[in-house]
Amino acid sequence: GVAHTKPVLREGGRSDLEGLMEDKAVAKLESAIVAPLLDGDELLGVLALYDVRDRPYEDDNLRVISIVAKHVATAVTNALRYGASQGQALIDPLTRLPNARYLFVSFEEEISRAIRQQVPLSIIELDADNFNEVNDQHGHAAGDRILRQLARLIRDQLRGCDTCVRYAADEFIVTLPGVGKQEVARLQARIQEAIESHPFVVHGGKPARLSVSLGSASFPQDGTTFDALIAVADARMYDAKTSHRKDQADGSGYQRFTGRRSVPVN
Repeated sequence: GVAHTKPVLREGGRSDLEGLMEDKAVAKLESAIVAPLLDGDELLGVLALYDVRDRPYEDDNLRVISIVAKHVATAVTNALRYGASQGQALIDPLTRLPNARYLFVSFEEEISRAIRQQVPLSIIELDADNFNEVNDQHGHAAGDRILRQLARLIRDQLRGCDTCVRYAADEFIVTLPGVGKQEVARLQARIQEAIESHPFVVHGGKPARLSVSLGSASFPQDGTTFDALIAVADARMYDAKTSHRKDQADGSGYQRFTGRRSVPVN
């Protein structure tokens, strides 16, 4: 740790670098002057200067490094705050998932990596069916709880290298590096089963069921650009949604979100 909050003059500066003494350049260092980098009372690090001459630094050197350390500390603080703000700009505040902006920024790199490594890349687009009913019947707070639970359920089915993005209000996109058509179909079924079998808590602790529509696309078979893959996945997702609506019309088991229980729509 650092015990001082003001610049310190040191003789025998090598003692600070004992772990690096095998380096011939480091072994030549003698005197040292060390200044803390502070953001208010928070210690960000230190600025240390070493001299190969066995002589102490002077007070003028101390004043100069104090001024430099303040400027460095300001620069570091601004960089850290900027990085934090940029990170927040890429995160959905409700679900804490990456947002659509993150997807736009990162997906081209995913395609480039797939080309370099000669591996497949797949995406899944997911939409919560009749999600507006949740907000209409139980209010936006209930809808927010459903979205947080939904985000967690999707994440639980993924590997560490996969990414789930909140793409729109009740739409999510999953990117799957190294996953081809057969694997993505199995994962898509697993995600759907996990969601549609889950008792979502909406109001008063009562469980409810949610139906989802999913569509997938794989690189390079379905497209070689972000727009092409999204278009294919989107079309397949809406085909699934249309199929659900036909089930709803003929009473064959499409599950409507009632907020109380899962029932076929007659």
